[in-house]
Amino acid sequence: MIQEEIKKEITNLIEDIKSLCFIFAYKESLTNEYNSEDEAKYEEVINDYNQGICDLSEEYTLFYTKACRVVSCVLPERLEEFKSCYIHNSKTAQRFSVITIWSYFNRISVGSIKLDNRIEDIVYKLLKQQKNILKSCLDCLDKALYDIEVNIQYQFYTDELETARYLLSKKYIRPAGVIAGVALENHLKSVCKKYPTIKVGKNDTLSKYFDYLKSVNAIDVTLYKKLLYLADIRNLCCHSKDREPSNTEVEELINGVAKILVDVCYKKEI
Repeated sequence: MIQEEIKKEITNLIEDIKSLCFIFAYKESLTNEYNSEDEAKYEEVINDYNQGICDLSEEYTLFYTKACRVVSCVLPERLEEFKSCYIHNSKTAQRFSVITIWSYFNRISVGSIKLDNRIEDIVYKLLKQQKNILKSCLDCLDKALYDIEVNIQYQFYTDELETARYLLSKKYIRPAGVIAGVALENHLKSVCKKYPTIKVGKNDTLSKYFDYLKSVNAIDVTLYKKLLYLADIRNLCCHSKDREPSNTEVEELINGVAKILVDVCYKKEI
């Protein structure tokens, strides 16, 4: 499952940065940042470091490349903060510490700038800050994946509605209504499946989805009645034995579905 794979990747990255924090603290003799249990846990890492097998700068660079990709996808609003711990750009230079992880690895001098803490202490805090951002990614993963899924579906259904509008402009009234109706049904079915208390059946009808959503307060009475009206137009388009739908009705259906895509979405049950 993709969600579990991403969780595993983030968990591995958190373990990587924990290991890097320990190596850094060990290297710089920040003895107040680790204890005997940490030494026992990272005994193999210590041996690799002492033998020159583990290069802190190289290990960090590998970690940073993978971590940036994860943060950009899961928690993009904190990507700039994550990157600023490593290296500044012109936009962040005045907002964050003059010391970065990059300046430490590349032995860049801070000149005559007065620092309140040792460089090693500052860099260690920056590493921990990156670790905490990754932990936040793990906490926000479910919502991030849901948002990605919703955005993809929204774009897909919007494209379908554009197709429906094009067909309507060419006077293919019934096919236009059918496409809009399918977009409506698939969207509402997808929303219903997000609710743990809703058990969607294989043969559930569009009106059944309305009832499901009303039962979990995802829609109010006014919206429920609006959906019933849109469903009536959709049924006119899908069943040729009834009267022909009008251009105005199908236009209402398309515009109504476009609004439903925005107004009807999963709301966490309290």
